[in-house]
Amino acid sequence: FILFCMTNLVAKVISFQPVYRRFAPTLRHFTITNNKKANDDYDAEVEVEDESDALQRALAAMNEPKSSTWYMKEEQQYPLLPFSCTGCGKCCKTKGAVHFSPDEVEGAASLLDLSTDEFVSRYASHVHYSTGRDEEKNVPWVRLNNDKSNDGGNGCVFLNDDNMCSIYEARPLQCKTYPFWTNILSSPESWNAEVRRDPNSDSLHDSPQWTPEAGGCEGMQLVAQNGETRQDDNNGVSARYAHDQLQLYERYRKRFPQGNFVEVK
Repeated sequence: FILFCMTNLVAKVISFQPVYRRFAPTLRHFTITNNKKANDDYDAEVEVEDESDALQRALAAMNEPKSSTWYMKEEQQYPLLPFSCTGCGKCCKTKGAVHFSPDEVEGAASLLDLSTDEFVSRYASHVHYSTGRDEEKNVPWVRLNNDKSNDGGNGCVFLNDDNMCSIYEARPLQCKTYPFWTNILSSPESWNAEVRRDPNSDSLHDSPQWTPEAGGCEGMQLVAQNGETRQDDNNGVSARYAHDQLQLYERYRKRFPQGNFVEVK
């Protein structure tokens, strides 16, 4: 039986040879083509990964402080930017406009258990309906109606009697990032121009006092051009944190609508 099976197998192999010779070129072409396709696919995946890595590196480079950024260039001289919030609430009493993006309107309305329409009708003085990414929401940009008077200034409607923000968890990015705004961090001089002297402290610097019209911040301290900061080395925020806040603020500014805000009747 074993001899019969082996004989049969040999006969089948011999009979297959002409068939193989006939289709061998096709089979080899198929194999080469698929191997080439597999290699091309692999190369394409590697290329996509390389492009993705390059994009990530480019984005990281964009977020890296430029060598001319004074608070990072002088990082050894300014290990910390001299700022610590005093909780005085005066930045919320300065005369000026506070804006909410559509996302921030939704967040604040949700915190207050209001619809976005109710939030707008209660708290907006002006609105702007954007096109593009904000258009589908049908929720406007809002300029806050700051009709609450504190210390002679137009205090924020969300500032409570304890000088605390009643919507702190949902406060707009404009508030979150202060004082790390573009105009303030543009130079040591612009930083120092925002510093205000606390009349209740024994500070020796000659900065002006806060007023509702001029604004400014009593939690900031002066930086000096010679690299010596007038600050406690353990009191302040890292230059990296300040830069990250600045990046958030600048992205916010790019989204800010260019058109006019319409008064809410």
